Amino acid sequence: MNSGRGERARGARRRLGLCGLALLLAVAAGRGAAAAEPERAPGGEEPAAGGVDPGPRAMERGVRFARAGGWSKALMWFERALPTMGDRSDVFYNLTTASEALGDWRRVFLYGRGFLVREPKGPESEAFAKKVDVARRKLVAAGLAPVPVRFAVEPAGVELRVDHTPLGLTGGEPVSLVPGKYTVEASAEGYEPWRSAVEVGKEARTVSATMVRRRTWGALVVRTTPPDGVAVYVDDRPAGRTPLTAPLALETGRVLVRFEKPGYDDWSRYVVIRDGQTETLEPVLEKARTR
Repeated sequence: MNSGRGERARGARRRLGLCGLALLLAVAAGRGAAAAEPERAPGGEEPAAGGVDPGPRAMERGVRFARAGGWSKALMWFERALPTMGDRSDVFYNLTTASEALGDWRRVFLYGRGFLVREPKGPESEAFAKKVDVARRKLVAAGLAPVPVRFAVEPAGVELRVDHTPLGLTGGEPVSLVPGKYTVEASAEGYEPWRSAVEVGKEARTVSATMVRRRTWGALVVRTTPPDGVAVYVDDRPAGRTPLTAPLALETGRVLVRFEKPGYDDWSRYVVIRDGQTETLEPVLEKARTR
């Protein structure tokens, strides 16, 4: 049994940045959840109550506890690092290692797959796939068989994060989740972030949602000839009469701007409004020909 723990510790050196000998001794001694753990991270002070450290600092504190064999506190700090470091495989390596040391197979099943998403063909990928399979079998044996959950969320192809862990894509293959409560999120350019509390039971289910497009704005400056009394329409909606005292605030996209004044020919033009940018139109209306 100690040899397996030693192998886990040796593998952790690259990710955790630990002194190999110190960690090997700590793990081989069986220190972890079953033994008293250090109350404070060796070599550093604890943050104020309720404080949340930035990711790298939280990761460093987790490493200190892991070096001392305090796996439960190491896991706590690695989880604090996760929200801001979820794009890196290292945090999932550390989370999986700590969870495995504690025998927390639900977390091994979750975080191990996060590692495989971030590093699908790395040197440890095969070993992590085996860890995930071991966790799945132990969960099944405990009556906690993972359940397929399909996320029919539009637009399709957006990364899904379950408790900050990447597990699949919106509209993609079902995601296997152990029964329980989760927070699921998705973010895509041009859309408001989508977030939902999802409770998974023992039956397969589908979660349906549509992400809301983010409204972005630009501006349009209008200077007409003649300079006053010209009615301005944007996509056939009245927008004012010149002279306009301020730029028109318009939602981004392609719009049709039309100008009308009695005794003059109408003038129109398509304009592309871009996020945060100001466009200018300076139409010259020709006097209408008398018949």
